[in-house]
Amino acid sequence: MEKVKVLAIEGEYSNTEKIKTVIEDLQYELVDLVDNAKDALTAFNAHSADIALIDVSPKGNMDGITLAQELQKKKELTLIFTADSHDEESFDRAKSLFPMGFILKPFSNKELKMVIELAQMNQAQKATQSLPKSTIKGDSFFVKVGHKLLKVLFEDIIWIEVRKDYSTLVLGKRRLNVKISLKELEPRLPETFVRCHRNYLINVNAIESIDTQEGHLTILEEQLPIGRTYKERILGMLNLL
Repeated sequence: MEKVKVLAIEGEYSNTEKIKTVIEDLQYELVDLVDNAKDALTAFNAHSADIALIDVSPKGNMDGITLAQELQKKKELTLIFTADSHDEESFDRAKSLFPMGFILKPFSNKELKMVIELAQMNQAQKATQSLPKSTIKGDSFFVKVGHKLLKVLFEDIIWIEVRKDYSTLVLGKRRLNVKISLKELEPRLPETFVRCHRNYLINVNAIESIDTQEGHLTILEEQLPIGRTYKERILGMLNLL
């Protein structure tokens, strides 16, 4: 499955190290990290990107806002700006491009990670809301990640955790956040998926063990709770000897 691609423009060494660490932690792909607009355009033409993390005052003759405008001419993408100070003029120009974030330096790894993660989730939510229901059918559905539709096979989903209107699809070590409620999602899944708890849908084929006394099941060495309401249905779906 393809990763979210990030292009970063940043000239300060301390910040470049933070960016590298955060992108790695998020399991996104850093397609390039440059310090000027000219190199950023070259990198974008070669690799494209889903997210552009842009210093409003990079090195060279082109500023970050103008660079963002040039990138958007080539492809719609998620924009996040960084700035040394709260320059009203730069901020007003940035607003016209509807960025998903505007962060002041110096920033921490945690702060940067939160901004990027929220920007990606908001963009995915925006795109998912515009998708017709016909995109979910057959043996798979398509999940919006950045500006790409990624095919997810039902058999690859191990479990789904639901919090309010968001669902997290667990595919091994990878997790995908989708703006959809449990009520909407459950009817679109095959019969191999069943609730074990009000907040969890599991793929029965992925169950490794069930502790009927303690009231939990194990998948990928992780324990998930089994609600009393759902216990009998899960046991009834197993091929017991």
